[in-house]
Amino acid sequence: MNKATGGDDDFLPRSIMCLGFVSAALIIAVQSREFPGSSATAASPAQQLSPPLAHSIPTEGSRTEATNSTSSQSLPANIAHAKLTPSLETALEPLLGLHRSTIIVDLTARQVHLYIGEDSIASYDIAIGRSGWETPVGEFNVINMQVDPIWQNPFTGEIIYPGADNPLGSRWIGFWANGEQQIGLHGTNQEDLIGQAVSHGCIRMREADIQALFEQVTPGTSVVVRP
Repeated sequence: MNKATGGDDDFLPRSIMCLGFVSAALIIAVQSREFPGSSATAASPAQQLSPPLAHSIPTEGSRTEATNSTSSQSLPANIAHAKLTPSLETALEPLLGLHRSTIIVDLTARQVHLYIGEDSIASYDIAIGRSGWETPVGEFNVINMQVDPIWQNPFTGEIIYPGADNPLGSRWIGFWANGEQQIGLHGTNQEDLIGQAVSHGCIRMREADIQALFEQVTPGTSVVVRP
């Protein structure tokens, strides 16, 4: 009788223990389903809510690749992509125009003039296109520039590399092209012909002059060729 009574007295604690084991098993099963491959130990609230490191966004014109950086988290998105507004560009246009270079070619005088804004900075003697190969007249823009250009003979296809035999000299400033031929300002290895109409349309300059001009212009610079 005592044995039976003792079994009845232990029933409630044992039932509570069984329920505890079942609850623990259910919690582990739920965690395993929500976090596959994770250990039975639950992550702390701080670990669950912490976002991954933000990738820094290079600003426009940047040459570097995006890298993991916490510093980018402190920068508003509009800062990373900031640029001049149209109204600000319009306001700065007069100031920018004061420093914009222009090349004026006078075929009759056989000279080229460099302007910065409205101020004439320098003038150089030139050789121009011969009869049948006249230098084109009009308004153009510099389309390409090159140091120590390679020249290909338009008639024989021979390629002449930089050096004393290269008729383009040490600098090239191209402003006209038709897909097959190009015309530009360049140096020469025959400076004694400066002042004459002897080229195939290009504008020849003395080496010291073309090198000085080259440093004052950029792609996009206006080139005006007058008769």
